Amino acid sequence: MGLFKTKEEKEAERKKKKLEAKQLEQRISNSAITQQLQQFLLNKFGDLNSEEVDKLRQLAASGGRAGYLMDVQKEGILFKLINGKGELLDKWAITFDALGYQDLPSAGVNVLEKILRQTLESIPHLMVLDTGFFMYKKNREKLSW
Repeated sequence: MGLFKTKEEKEAERKKKKLEAKQLEQRISNSAITQQLQQFLLNKFGDLNSEEVDKLRQLAASGGRAGYLMDVQKEGILFKLINGKGELLDKWAITFDALGYQDLPSAGVNVLEKILRQTLESIPHLMVLDTGFFMYKKNREKLSW
């Protein structure tokens, strides 16, 4: 009746899904919007004297785990600034529609989040967690004079 798949059919289906996932990952990592978003993060959080890093530095000085939570969604990216008590201080978003792009395919959300998290991890004065939470790293290695 065709209700059950043979071992070969299951294996072929797995390989096809794996190939499609790899192609989607390549397409997202090579896309212009991903590069724009990476550059945006580097500009916004990469400069030690930027307004956003200053907010993170002030929160780190007050103690506790305080920083931004980056939440990649189908429609865009949501940033929440949270203090050491877990209270929401600020919230802002980047929508893909506003950038002239359609919604991200559901399968691509994790891929884009991983790429953007790696971009944030490349900034030496930030500590980035797997959850998308990042904060100022006040105990980072500093250069000598």
